[in-house]
Amino acid sequence: MILILTQCFPPKTGGIETVMSDLASLLKKNNTIEVLAKASQGDGEWDKKQPYPITRASGPKPFRHWRISSIIAKKHLSSPIELILTDSWKSAKTIMSLANKYHIPVITLAHGNDVLTKNKFFRRYKIIKTLERCKQIVAVSNATKALVTELGIQHCQTIHNGINTEIYLNIKKHINFDAPNLLTVARIEPRKGHDQIIKAIPSLLKNYPKIHYHIAGNGKDEQRIKALVNQLNLN
Repeated sequence: MILILTQCFPPKTGGIETVMSDLASLLKKNNTIEVLAKASQGDGEWDKKQPYPITRASGPKPFRHWRISSIIAKKHLSSPIELILTDSWKSAKTIMSLANKYHIPVITLAHGNDVLTKNKFFRRYKIIKTLERCKQIVAVSNATKALVTELGIQHCQTIHNGINTEIYLNIKKHINFDAPNLLTVARIEPRKGHDQIIKAIPSLLKNYPKIHYHIAGNGKDEQRIKALVNQLNLN
């Protein structure tokens, strides 16, 4: 059995949530899997609709971490876990001692911001010690892989995030492919840099008068972005 351990999972929305739920669906096709996820609002109804079992852990962090370890130990004794796949080093850290005790290999994902040490020695130390004990780290981009290798971790490889193409089969109805198109798929928040693209559009229009910029996502910065679009007359 493959156990997916994640703090980020639907019905909560976000990029990592999408990645983890898609991984679960794809791995289910050829493997026996279970998901152990952090509880979130509305998860009961969502979980019932999924083709694989989901266990939720809730409560304050120390209690939740203890409960996660307890759940994994019980599952392993009843049905041996061959692999634990975690959404980040933080989730891996929670169960690393238990995984080593039962000799269960751990693979963890690295997304980018999660492995930034931000000049904090203790955070850097925890990231390094956790990743060193993982069987494999999978980075979602070469830039993220570089962040991991800068920490002295060599057992890391890049596998780029994919997309569910079935969702986008009718995309030609909505996009003019005769014009240059820019696309950002992300939550609309300052660190994602939507405003930087928008500020560049007036210069690009001089050479590409039909250029279009598509934003897929929503977020707390949406009104500021719309105001910027109005300010630059780019509607």
